[in-house]
Amino acid sequence: MEQGRCTDNLSTAITQRFTEELEQLGMPITEAARRMGESHPQRIRDVIRGRQGLPSDMLSRASTIGVDVMYVVSGTRTPKPLNGNERALLENYRAVAKQERAQLVTSHHQGA
Repeated sequence: MEQGRCTDNLSTAITQRFTEELEQLGMPITEAARRMGESHPQRIRDVIRGRQGLPSDMLSRASTIGVDVMYVVSGTRTPKPLNGNERALLENYRAVAKQERAQLVTSHHQGA
C-alpha cells in the first residue's frame, strides 16, 4: 500500500507541474490540444482533473509547444541556453588566470 501512495503522490505532482506549464503558455486547452495534435481536448482536461495519468505520448507532444518536460517529470527546470553575450562573458571569465577570477568575484560581491 505504501508503494501505491508514493506512485499516487508522484502522479499528482506530475499532473500539477503539467498543468502549471500549460497555464504558463497562456493558451486555451483547445489551442494546446490542436497544436499538440490531440484529436480531443477532453483528453488533456482529463489529465488536468486527475481522471487519468499523463500519457507519455501526450507529454512528448507537449514539448513541441513549449512545455518543459524535464520540469514536469522531475520538478527540475531545464536550464536555459546562454545567449551570445552571456556565453562571451563566461568564456572571458574562464580565460583569465585563477587569481584574477577570485578578484573579479570579490569585487563583484563588494559592489553588490
